Amino acid sequence: RNSNLENIDIYFYGNKELHNKKEINSINQTGCLNIIDTRVENINIFITEGICEDSVNFVRSKGEIYKIDIKNSFSDAIDFDFSDIKLNQLIIEHANNDCSDFSGGKYEIKLLNLSFCGDKALSIGEFSKVKIDRIIASQSNIGIAIKDSSILNANNVELKIVKYCLSAYNKKNEFNGGLIKIGSLECQDYFK
Repeated sequence: RNSNLENIDIYFYGNKELHNKKEINSINQTGCLNIIDTRVENINIFITEGICEDSVNFVRSKGEIYKIDIKNSFSDAIDFDFSDIKLNQLIIEHANNDCSDFSGGKYEIKLLNLSFCGDKALSIGEFSKVKIDRIIASQSNIGIAIKDSSILNANNVELKIVKYCLSAYNKKNEFNGGLIKIGSLECQDYFK
């Protein structure tokens, strides 16, 4: 907290046998890895078997991340809250709930590669502005969900094997709906 993370790789390996013992820490953070009020520069994060509500949670943090790779999350894979982050690659495989969740901030991402998401591959809400160059997502309930006064600008989106390709709505009464701007969209094997 209130620190700098520069030029490092972080590896986290969870323990499947502990997943029923979910706990909230003393500052009410539910991530296995919590990065709070931190400036990040050129970091890589690798997480396997995250047993917490969020495998990793960024809160009020700023900076640039090269790569995040998350596999087999018990609930959400990654949650960004009130942050200003530039990210080169986000790769997520197997999350029992959302693969990626962006709230209340400004985010720029070059590549999102998300697969086997229990609910949403990409969820954006609460006044977020998100710019993504390329999104590849497969095997999720909802490919992209934009809500609560948020805006997504995406150049190239490839979705397949989803129940719903895109969804824009307001979830909380104090917000408006969401806005999705996409340059090129391909959605295959969808219900609606």
